[in-house]
Order: sequence, then structure tokens, then C-alpha cells
Amino acid sequence: MLFRSAFGKVYMDCRADRQQEGEDEPGVPGVRLWLEDGTNVVTDGEGRWSLYGLKPLTHVLRLDETTLPVGATVAIQGNRNAGTPGSRFVDLKKGEFHKANFPLQGCDNEATQKDVQARRAAAAKNLDAELAG
Repeated sequence: MLFRSAFGKVYMDCRADRQQEGEDEPGVPGVRLWLEDGTNVVTDGEGRWSLYGLKPLTHVLRLDETTLPVGATVAIQGNRNAGTPGSRFVDLKKGEFHKANFPLQGCDNEATQKDVQARRAAAAKNLDAELAG
């Protein structure tokens, strides 16, 4: 049986264009995403996530909004969701990869920006400690 993979990024969408285009639109570490079967993943220091070995069917991927930076909200990206901007339908078949990004709003909120910067600094520090260890 072939298994499939899903991947993507959670990032600050400061230009509100649903694309990450520069250092002023950083990835957001520490955000948890869930599949309908309880499988979950937390974004890395750059806001990236990936899940491997998934069954070939349509999954519902949901972003845990309680793990977002203070003041951040999920931007609406399209209609392939389960009724909320924080979810995506992930159709996996034929050994495919599926990309599901989650752009966030809140760049104009100073508390949000500070939270994102603190998360990124903590993630970088943890990586440095792992490499040194």
C-alpha cells in the first residue's frame, strides 16, 4: 500500500495576499495541527510542518487556534475547508504530496509581532542546544 504525505507552513501574511514573500512575513513556530484521526504535528522554527505515512483518502486538517500567537487569526484561503478558515481538506491519492498553508493575520498588532519573534527566538535557541548536545 502506498502512503501519502502532507506538508505546509503557518506564516504571518502581512501583505494579505496569501503568499509568504519575505522576511517581514515570518513562519510561526509552535502551532499545532490535527487530522481527524488524532494525528497531530507542531510547526518547527520556520513555521513548517509535515505528516508522512497518511492513508489515501480525504483528510480534514485543522489548525489548533489556541496555539496561535496572541492576537493572530487565520486568514480565509478558499472554500476547501470544513466551515472555518482554520481547516483544510487534504485529498491524498496515488502517492501524491499535498500542500496546505495557513496564512495568519495580525501583523498590525504589536503583541502578535512580539509573540512571533519570541517563538522564533526560542525555537532557534532550542535548535542550537540540540546541535551542541
